[in-house]
Amino acid sequence: MTAEPGASEVQALWWLHDGRWYQEVASRFGHGTANEINAAALRVVAVRVGKTVARLMGKAADAFDHGDLVRALDLCRRRMWPDRYLRVEYAEGDDPDEVTLQLTRNYALHMVRLAGSLEHYRCPCDEVRAGWLEGLGFAVKENRTEGCLRDGDPACVQVSRLCPNSIQRNTDGARPV
Repeated sequence: MTAEPGASEVQALWWLHDGRWYQEVASRFGHGTANEINAAALRVVAVRVGKTVARLMGKAADAFDHGDLVRALDLCRRRMWPDRYLRVEYAEGDDPDEVTLQLTRNYALHMVRLAGSLEHYRCPCDEVRAGWLEGLGFAVKENRTEGCLRDGDPACVQVSRLCPNSIQRNTDGARPV
């Protein structure tokens, strides 16, 4: 055994910290305040993650095609939550300015349920996606959630509509997946 913890142990300890922090704020100031602060803090982190991913991809938002956007969002998600914490698929719709994420596993909701706070917890998903997109350099027209695991739906369906023509079209007319 070494004194230096591995990345997984550090991650687990931060998840424990995050969960206890939320529970302490909720018990002292109410779930509404805990949800509000949680969403605001996660948005700040998400903007930073989006900026990091944009820098790593080496592209400005106006050079992204739909496939680039999906890859960027997936990189953002992986930087914040590894695959073991979230199961996500990206759906392609008819609107080229829209991207849809479908979550079928969310570790945070599992932990909130175990803590007995699921009834009062409000998912910060829209704020997280807005932060990623802001950090990537996109102007967002709308973020909405059309289904939520917290509410018993089979998946969280999260839709982001970007300002018109903010995603480049392929020159051959095909849309990347």
